[in-house]
Amino acid sequence: MTVRNIQHRILLASLVSTLLISCMIGSNPNSISNQNTPTNQQVSFIPATGTEDYVDSDTSDVDVSQDFGTHSSFMNQQAGPDAVYDTLLEENTAPPPTDSENDVDNDNSDVDSSPDVGVEGTFSNAQGTGLDSSYLNLQEDTASLGYGGELGSVFVTGSLPDMADKDQLCRYQAIFWNPSDDIYEITRVEFNYTGSQWAKSISQGAGLSFPLTGWAVTGRMVVYWTGATPLYVQPHDIYSFHISAKSNRINLDFNIDIRITANGTVHTASYHSEQGNGNYPGAQVWLGNSLPPEQNHSVAVSTETTVYVTLEEDAGKIQIDTGGTLTIDVPAEFTSIMDIGGTGWG
Repeated sequence: MTVRNIQHRILLASLVSTLLISCMIGSNPNSISNQNTPTNQQVSFIPATGTEDYVDSDTSDVDVSQDFGTHSSFMNQQAGPDAVYDTLLEENTAPPPTDSENDVDNDNSDVDSSPDVGVEGTFSNAQGTGLDSSYLNLQEDTASLGYGGELGSVFVTGSLPDMADKDQLCRYQAIFWNPSDDIYEITRVEFNYTGSQWAKSISQGAGLSFPLTGWAVTGRMVVYWTGATPLYVQPHDIYSFHISAKSNRINLDFNIDIRITANGTVHTASYHSEQGNGNYPGAQVWLGNSLPPEQNHSVAVSTETTVYVTLEEDAGKIQIDTGGTLTIDVPAEFTSIMDIGGTGWG
């Protein structure tokens, strides 16, 4: 929310001079005939002199009070009508350092004496005299929270490929979870392991990454996103990022740090990954609430939901062996779990 000075523009039309009517006795044959009297009457129109109005002079003081505010050019009221105006600007009667309290200078005011409803973002974005693109975001209160109604601190999760051979295009995913009542501004997302060159190259765009642009790789060891503008995660909501990257020619077990910078703080989670210089499939499991899974699923208390599982692999390399076992661990509090089938599963 930005607060701007409101400028009022007033266009005054030119005034018609006041006319006086005078009756004179005469014998003009073109005069108006009055049949009720024996004489003729002639009507003449004589302009008044010395008549002052508030457009001709800006020194009048009809309310006998001091002036407030400013105007740009009084002469602009004296010509026209045209598109050139005298702009009136409201006066700030309590400039700094006085700073008399209002709802922009202080977010502790309570003018209606009622509890707050909804969620307020970063209040300092509403302060300051300069115009910018940093706003105070206000979110309407809702009884249905974004993902199950959890409360707590923000955190990061993700999904990384395993067992990748060289030159396999694998998917790397990072998720920012916001169970708080605050709005978080995300400025950077990265997949970081600086012990070896594990990311040969990246591919971004439709079907390959989200966001579609803004991704880069440094030294084949850090894959990161920094968009032209920040992304915002609303209270009780999530934001999911992913990027496609080719594995490199290494034999290594290692952990990749998923780092997301939000409101100036770096939040980190570390996950295992593996690459092999041999004939290995690049495999990855995603869990989520849509097809294909977005891995952003959570279940509200005492509700039933469907969870989708997909096993990703690079189609250009060796396939995952058949006959393997996929084990999914779920919280002990979950009950009545049922396999409802799928496509391509044995």
